[in-house]
Amino acid sequence: MQTVLPAVCDFSFLCFFYLWENVLEEVNHTKKIPTEYKINEIVKLALQFATKTCEEMDIPLVKRKTTREKKMISGEKAQNVPLILNAELKRSMWFEYIDRFFKKLTLVAKTWKLY
Repeated sequence: MQTVLPAVCDFSFLCFFYLWENVLEEVNHTKKIPTEYKINEIVKLALQFATKTCEEMDIPLVKRKTTREKKMISGEKAQNVPLILNAELKRSMWFEYIDRFFKKLTLVAKTWKLY
């Protein structure tokens, strides 16, 4: 239980939880791949949901491992700069997960001749 609770009380977990709940519900309900507009709305709502939930539960919006050292000039280092979590998650949700999911879903649908 000690390892599950910190993982669940995390901004990115809450984003993906909302995202997949709604994407899978949409696919199950309509039996079709949602439009790009619908997916953009779900991603935007997922970020809003996670932000609001984190604020209500006093969960930090910056992940522990999202800092990096940015090099200015060869050998010179700047301060650790936190990555912009919202932008990183939005890109990740779209390009890494949703895009791959819909490619697989389309392949399965064509194989089963659903479309």
